[in-house]
Amino acid sequence: MRILRQTVYVVGHKNPDTDSVCSALGYAALKRGLGFPDYFAARAGVVGTEARFLLRRFGLDAPLYLPDVKTKVQDVMKTDLLSVPMDAPIKQVYHRLQETHGKLAVIQRPDGSLGGIVTNSDLAMAFMGAVESDQHYLRFSLRTLLDVMQGTLLCGDIDAVVSGQIFIAAMSPPTMKRFLQPGAIIITGDRTEAQKIAAEVSACLIITGNAKIDPEVLAIASQRNMPVIVAPGDTYMAVRNVGLSRAVSDVMNQEPIVFAPEDLLSDVIKQTREARHRVYPVVNEKSRMVAG
Repeated sequence: MRILRQTVYVVGHKNPDTDSVCSALGYAALKRGLGFPDYFAARAGVVGTEARFLLRRFGLDAPLYLPDVKTKVQDVMKTDLLSVPMDAPIKQVYHRLQETHGKLAVIQRPDGSLGGIVTNSDLAMAFMGAVESDQHYLRFSLRTLLDVMQGTLLCGDIDAVVSGQIFIAAMSPPTMKRFLQPGAIIITGDRTEAQKIAAEVSACLIITGNAKIDPEVLAIASQRNMPVIVAPGDTYMAVRNVGLSRAVSDVMNQEPIVFAPEDLLSDVIKQTREARHRVYPVVNEKSRMVAG
């Protein structure tokens, strides 16, 4: 039976003998017959021998056992939390939270268990840090990057995972060679010399502004099976989108506070009184998400 906030339980005395059980069943059935579908019979203890006999005789189930009438997490939890896989890109999760007016997204492992949570604040910090992504070593799925950047793959394996340091090729070729490290992810525009250098040493070349690529550069990149992406927008947006193509698992809280459906709401309030979140995951005994 699904437990809802508006559910009303009809309970007899603590030792549910025949009159207690029958009264609860009868009154709950009466209320449902009068148009109140959320009335259910319940009991506060073990059903007596005589009551069990009568229930079997008439093919009825024993009322639901309620050890207490305190409010539990399952009485107030919501089941509409946003849930995303571990490899979902940061940008996608952020936009989905904005669309649903959510405050928190649940990150699920491939087996369905809880991997972590990410809040609007976490994602906002990721957006702020994305413009500084040239200072970081990044790892991301090429397919995800293409989706986030709305770019076109000219060569390379779309299912590849690319990793390296972001390098913006905005300097002269001699200076570029001094600073460039092999395996970098290079972002540039319609600068042919920079494209040629990138094709020889980089792990991935991103050309902004939908600029054309030199045929010689494309030939070198194809021989190396190096990904070459042409994307709209300027270099700033390209750097930002590369940072936001990272998996949301990179910025999630891996050890969130979680509760079980049976936890008392009063205990939850005590534990979260000084916490910064207002929404928390509810998991079952297998760490699978139930609600929040």
